[in-house]
Amino acid sequence: MDFSDEMGDFGHDMYVWNSIGSSHQSHSKDGCTILLKLLQKVADDTEFVWIDTHNTAWHQGLVDGLSVVPMHSFGTEHIASFKWALGTQFTGHTHFNGKEIYFTDGVFEDEQVRYTKGSWIRSSAGSHHVPYSKRRSYNLCKDRATPIQLHKAPVSYTHLRAHETR
Repeated sequence: MDFSDEMGDFGHDMYVWNSIGSSHQSHSKDGCTILLKLLQKVADDTEFVWIDTHNTAWHQGLVDGLSVVPMHSFGTEHIASFKWALGTQFTGHTHFNGKEIYFTDGVFEDEQVRYTKGSWIRSSAGSHHVPYSKRRSYNLCKDRATPIQLHKAPVSYTHLRAHETR
């Protein structure tokens, strides 16, 4: 199930970052689920990014079982995709400037909530949690002010479901 526009077809687990002011005619032959965030970019950020996470090198995260693909960085904003192997345990940490996480597959947990495919959370500045994955999990993180480290990569919650489109 692809999302398409005049630039091409974007399959499952594709990351697309359109520049400010861009326009397109989107469509999907069979329907698809997308996470769409409008008006979220800084005006000076004019980069257009396409990343196929199935054909991109994943880097070792900060703990065993965690892999990361950097997606886009501009100024103080950093976006990356994370893959959590079965049984991955991360250390407790604080999101000093907040963080948004969208779960694309699997099950991800912390001491408060169990997140499944399609969950989206926005943790407030200063929120703290101890995440882990008893099962395989994939998520996309948007972080402000803290650069994501490639090798050994880097709560009050708003929890929503993704938008489905046809």
